Amino acid sequence: MIFVILTDSDKSKLNRNETTLLNSKGLRMKTLIIYFSLIFSFIAESKKIAIIGGGTAGTMAFNFLSVTDNEVHLFEARDELGGNARSVNVLNPKTNKRVSVDMGPLVFATGPWDLYLEVLDYFNVKGKDFYKFRGSIALWDMGNEQDPSFVTPKGNINYLKYLSRNDSIKNVVKVALALHKSYKDFKKGDLPPDTSIEQWLRRAKVNEKIARDILFPIFTSFHTARYDQRDEFAILPIMYTTTFRSPLTVKKLLASKPGIGSWIKMIGKEVNSNFKNGFIHLGKKVLSLSKLNNGKWVIYTNNNKQGEVFDSVIVSTHPHHAIEFLPKQELNNIMPLLSALHYHPTQGVLHNDHRYVLKNHKRFLNIIKRNDESLITTMNLGEIHRDMKGLFLTSGLNDDEIDAIEDRSTIFAKEKFYHPLYKTNFYHNTQKLREEASKIKGLSFAGGWTIVGEETQETATLSAYLAVRESISDTKKLDEFWLRKLTTLRKYLPQYE
Repeated sequence: MIFVILTDSDKSKLNRNETTLLNSKGLRMKTLIIYFSLIFSFIAESKKIAIIGGGTAGTMAFNFLSVTDNEVHLFEARDELGGNARSVNVLNPKTNKRVSVDMGPLVFATGPWDLYLEVLDYFNVKGKDFYKFRGSIALWDMGNEQDPSFVTPKGNINYLKYLSRNDSIKNVVKVALALHKSYKDFKKGDLPPDTSIEQWLRRAKVNEKIARDILFPIFTSFHTARYDQRDEFAILPIMYTTTFRSPLTVKKLLASKPGIGSWIKMIGKEVNSNFKNGFIHLGKKVLSLSKLNNGKWVIYTNNNKQGEVFDSVIVSTHPHHAIEFLPKQELNNIMPLLSALHYHPTQGVLHNDHRYVLKNHKRFLNIIKRNDESLITTMNLGEIHRDMKGLFLTSGLNDDEIDAIEDRSTIFAKEKFYHPLYKTNFYHNTQKLREEASKIKGLSFAGGWTIVGEETQETATLSAYLAVRESISDTKKLDEFWLRKLTTLRKYLPQYE
């Protein structure tokens, strides 16, 4: 038997019927009563929360929840945190120095990544931890690297020779102006999310040949899009990646010296060491979820077939992975929406084969067009720092091309990852998904794909915060702490609440 002493402040916590009952019996405050339901309502409103997925979004959700009174469990199928962000440490044979390279997300910049940079600053990541460099671009046809279609300006004699030989200075100026308009439209923030590439190109009055041969390949360099699909793909996520490429701005790109994947692991380890009610479970793949009648969730993992009960679940995986473990019957309104969010797999290959970069016009991003108009993208890591000279990170290769690289040079690492296909209905589906998920008790989604914009560390971090707010009862303590530490959140929250 448990006794509770009620004070004047306690009375305000009782509902009207309970107060009337007490008064009708002539009971005064500070009377000892047995009131089990009241006891439970006075217990701190802590929850047991599960986070599925240990990429940027999942790790950030774990971090944000660390200032609350909840018990939080993060499940990651791999043996390390990071998700798409995997850092590898390799010996560069050209320089005989060890360097760290991100196989997934590699670069970011101030502006579109301000919130993420604030998070890094909170964890004492400083300027010395970054490389700063210019994000130059080269575009050329496979087998014709001597005569590229387009290269961005750079101060060397080869570039001037190229301009004079190809009479392309007008094209360079036109492309620069178009990219700068993309930057201005992004900053303005009033572009409808279903605006297609074709609609924006017409609105920007871009020349058809420049649009087809130069701008469209730049815009879609990380997508599997053909020019005849320009009215199917959305322009807004592209603007997130072109904002820092405007030649009329002075922004430099940033790259992590230890690697973004290393940062995610560092953040997870630091938070976990100070979070007494936080637990990170590596190598524990979530096999399935089931929903109980009381609204709670049971999670079954590869090493716990009997399941564990949670009050709330934050799903921070890509949609096609979430489909594998979410209960189809209980979520029959959500599953079709997840299925409609298409991703394409690609493979990042770290190698030292010079055939995938220009010989006479060294640039950071090499966009290579195959004969069938599909694209290969190669990042010339020597443009980031001299210690990485001779190392190239290429995506979009097929198996035969990878085999050819392995025959004539060295492959240091390979990583398969997924990228969203941003069709014009992508954001309609994600918005509808959020609406449907909000009707289901204790379920929320995190990940850059849930936010209007490119899937980056920034949108993943923002989505994690929004998912955390949806998963807890009282957001006051959460907001009081993080809105003071991360001022960029104040800019974002009114837009998404």
